[in-house]
Amino acid sequence: LLSVGMTHSAKFAVAPELEAAFTKAEKGARFLKVSIVNETYTLVSETAVTSTAAADFDKLKADLDEKTPLFVLFKEKAWGEKPWVLIAYIPDSAPVQERMTYSTGIGGLKEALGDDQFSAVKRFAEPKEWSWENYKGFSSTNSPKPYSKLELAQQELDKAEQEARKERETTPKAASGFHTVSYPFTQEAESAVSALKSGSSNWIQLTLDDAEKNMTSKVSKQVSAGQISSEVDPNNACFYVYKPDTGASYLLVYSCPEGCPAKQRMVYSTSKAATADKLKELGLAVKKLDIRAPGDLTSEAVRTAMSSSSAGMFKPSDSPGAGRGPVVGGASYSSTGGRQFDNRQFDTSKPVFNRPGFGKPADDGNNANLPAKKPKTTASVPSALRVMTGGKAPPKGVVLPPEGAYQ
Repeated sequence: LLSVGMTHSAKFAVAPELEAAFTKAEKGARFLKVSIVNETYTLVSETAVTSTAAADFDKLKADLDEKTPLFVLFKEKAWGEKPWVLIAYIPDSAPVQERMTYSTGIGGLKEALGDDQFSAVKRFAEPKEWSWENYKGFSSTNSPKPYSKLELAQQELDKAEQEARKERETTPKAASGFHTVSYPFTQEAESAVSALKSGSSNWIQLTLDDAEKNMTSKVSKQVSAGQISSEVDPNNACFYVYKPDTGASYLLVYSCPEGCPAKQRMVYSTSKAATADKLKELGLAVKKLDIRAPGDLTSEAVRTAMSSSSAGMFKPSDSPGAGRGPVVGGASYSSTGGRQFDNRQFDTSKPVFNRPGFGKPADDGNNANLPAKKPKTTASVPSALRVMTGGKAPPKGVVLPPEGAYQ
């Protein structure tokens, strides 16, 4: 049992039945059971007071399922301020996606029903933990200190990684600090990839199946370069793989529209790197492009992504788009109106005054990372050493930059 400090929350809609039951709950109500159905907080059942709070609490244990998360609104006090306690029952054996959904939905439910109605938020992870003693034990003055927000976030990521290993027999990988989850490819998905490799199609769509357990494909076709943006779903997150007319590489497009459901954003973003790895395993060398709207998938955005020298990290691109703009792997970037530098120019082993943007640039504009040249003569440009010391050695303990360093 944990006392919960929220790390982040997802806000779902509240079903009218739940809102009405919570508003009208009087002295006779003890529990309201709530689940998340189609991204909506939904009333499962209402339980009346039958005995003491302790006895009623222990009776509820029989209704818990080892693999089904549940919110329990527990009315511990019949009256007074903040009579409710929000209990998040999220078993460790529940599917990873459901655990993530319920974990991020705790704060949203509390906020939707009114923060001033709840005196505490508690969490149980196993049916055997469900007891009045455990419940009250974390309300005593000798109770352990609640985990910090950072600790709770790390716990959630670690548990998600363990569940992914067990359920899908895959190994989640850490990419730039973010955990990833792999979904096995169905036969349809692998057949679509084979069609890409053979040239019988140049565009496929990869989506999770209805059970959200596997990656499948329902679209495999030939499209012209000018039609690819019209093939993007404007409402739902999705992966697309496109083979341009030129070059040997393929383009993996991750589309995440602004208005798509929160659960989709979470699921597809955590599986993005693993999907790219699976495509590589199947024989496709892919570059990556991240878009927020169909209009982001422009010809220029495709060219920029395909010409990128890196297919690893997603970095900002100055390519225009209808959404926030596409994000491509390995793109250079620059500030508005400024001079553009490639990331590889920044050599941290060199002193600051010899990095791009410092010192006098070479005439061809391609050697900004070379040390600035010293003047041919020192008579016309007095150095700091000669000015400050009159040509003599500097006082003991004084260190001056080498002559010509700032020319």
